[in-house]
Amino acid sequence: MIGIYFAQSNFVRTLYYGNAAVATVLQYMAPALIVIFLAIFRQTWPRRQEVIAVVLSLVGIVLLVTNGNLTRLEINDKTLLFGILSAIGLVAYTLIPGRLLQQYDAILVVGWGMFIGGLAANFYAPLYHPAYHFDAIDLTLLFFIVVFGSIVAFVWYIASLRKVAPETVGMLGMLEPLSATVLSALLLGVQFQAFQVVGIVLTLGAIVIMNVTKRQ
Repeated sequence: MIGIYFAQSNFVRTLYYGNAAVATVLQYMAPALIVIFLAIFRQTWPRRQEVIAVVLSLVGIVLLVTNGNLTRLEINDKTLLFGILSAIGLVAYTLIPGRLLQQYDAILVVGWGMFIGGLAANFYAPLYHPAYHFDAIDLTLLFFIVVFGSIVAFVWYIASLRKVAPETVGMLGMLEPLSATVLSALLLGVQFQAFQVVGIVLTLGAIVIMNVTKRQ
């Protein structure tokens, strides 16, 4: 509930109030938050590369949401709030399953995580009582989001870890915020101002540094 459900539900809320590029970049604050959390929990100072990545990530996010003007937000406060919450959820479902994954298959852990998260969601929005009227197109889109955007994506990611080195998978994972940003600009007409572009570049750079650090 704290991991998968928290991350997924808040990510979708960020999409609703913002756009795909902003939602994805905000969620990718997670690697920096993981470094900070582990440094506090383990009481050890992070490595130099990790400190650089954290600073770049945080500066990048600030530029993205303010466009260099620290007195006002270029995105609405709900987008920022739910984006940060989705990043916290990503931190949770990255760190919490560690002990479980030592005993059980990763697909089993993810499957139960999604199932329990789905049950929790029913207390907020029961499946038998949809909040809105869904037509055939809505149901089709929802099907693709659930099956391909969630289930297949998670399963393929986990399956890739069996044949591809984790650091390679991590580097490929950084393509998500990049592709979301490019496709949002090309297909959805999303426009970014100068400092916001710099912020996105800095955040992507932080992700690269994080993954290079893992290989060392």
